[in-house]
Order: sequence, then structure tokens, then C-alpha cells
Amino acid sequence: MWDYDISAIDTQLSQKWINNFSATLSPKTVRNIYGYLISVLSFFGYGKDIDVTLPQKEKVEYHVVTDEELKTLLKATEGTELGIAVALAAFIPARRSEICALTNADIDRVHNTVTINKAKVKNETESFVLKPPKTYGSYRTVELPKSIIDMIPDKPGEIISCTPNGLENQFVRKLNSLNFKFRFHDLRHYGTTFLHAQGIPDKYIMQRGGWTSVSTLQNIYTHCLPTETKIASNAVTKKFNSLME
Repeated sequence: MWDYDISAIDTQLSQKWINNFSATLSPKTVRNIYGYLISVLSFFGYGKDIDVTLPQKEKVEYHVVTDEELKTLLKATEGTELGIAVALAAFIPARRSEICALTNADIDRVHNTVTINKAKVKNETESFVLKPPKTYGSYRTVELPKSIIDMIPDKPGEIISCTPNGLENQFVRKLNSLNFKFRFHDLRHYGTTFLHAQGIPDKYIMQRGGWTSVSTLQNIYTHCLPTETKIASNAVTKKFNSLME
């Protein structure tokens, strides 16, 4: 336990804290802690001269779900709640917390739409509760193919009868049986990347996926699908060859 007068917190002490936290915590967590520290110091008129070296951000490697993997997964989960969740994650694309909060009242079977207006998340006691979506932009109504709407049973109550953690556990077990290695959240990446590969404008993708920042969309979710990368590479190679003839 470190106990110091706030006026004594300087660059040297702050760097010592950062180095100590960096030994056990991720760079992102350390940066968040430092940001909180600086905010508190600034509130009381301190910290202006603090200049520290923060841990480098980790490069996150995402698994790009392929069309064939998704087809196999949909086939293996056909007729189950997990299959519905997989389809909603990939084709809305939606978060686990949003999918587990959906009820039949959120489904418009006339216009084939799904309305997202809440999320199932943990509260202070680690219990799952319904809360407003992650951001204001996460409130949205998305049109889906009728085939996906028809996958959802027309009955009262929640569409998925488990928590986000329970859904993740089901997903992991199914992936292990298929010898696949990726996260449930990677299905949301797939859906976003798929839309991008079709030339869909970023503004529409943001609305559909519930993002308010285009930088988040471009820096995190816009990955290249292998098939689209091959097509693009072939086009570039063909152009270069024509210039060298």
C-alpha cells in the first residue's frame, strides 16, 4: 500500500508506480490507471510537470473468420439458440451483451428488423442486469434477411436464455468440437469486415454496428477478408504487369 501526500507525487514517483503496475497488468490497464491519476492530480492543481514513459500498446491480433468457417458453424448450430446468436453477431453485427438482452418484442416480423435498445451486463455485485446500450449510437434498428428473422422462435420473453458468459461458454465448446479457434466477438468483426468488403459506406456500417467513432471502425474492425485480399492482390499485380510490358 503506497501512501503519499498528493503534493509529493512527481515524475519519479509516477514512473515507479507505472513500472510496478506494468509487471503484472496489461499496457491498456496501466494507461487507464495513469490517466485516472493525472485526472485526480489536475483536479487539485497538481501533475502539470509529470512526464513519464508509458508501456507500449500491445498489437492485437484478430482472427479473421472466413466464409467457410461461418457456414460450418451455422450448420453445426442450426435450430439452436447458439445458432441464432451466431447469426445475429455476424449479420447485425451485434455484441454478446446486446444479443442476450433481446426479447421477442424487439423483433418486427413484418419489416424484418431487430431493434437494439438495451444490453445485459454485470453490475457492482457481478450479477447480470439489463442496462442501456454501451453508447447512444448503440441504439439502432437493423433490417435482416427474412431467413434470419425466421430462425427466432415467435414466443414471449428473451430470445437467448443465458447470460453473455453462458453464451461464450457454449460457443467455446462448439468451436472446440469443430477444431476452430476464435472468439465469439470475432463474428462481429466478420460482419463488419464483410460489409466493408462489399463497398458499404462507413457511415452505414457505423449505424448498423452501433459505433459512434469512425476511427474505432477503421482501426479495429476493418480487417481484410482473405478472399477479398486475394482479389485485390490479383488486381494490383495485373496493373503492375501491364505497366512493365
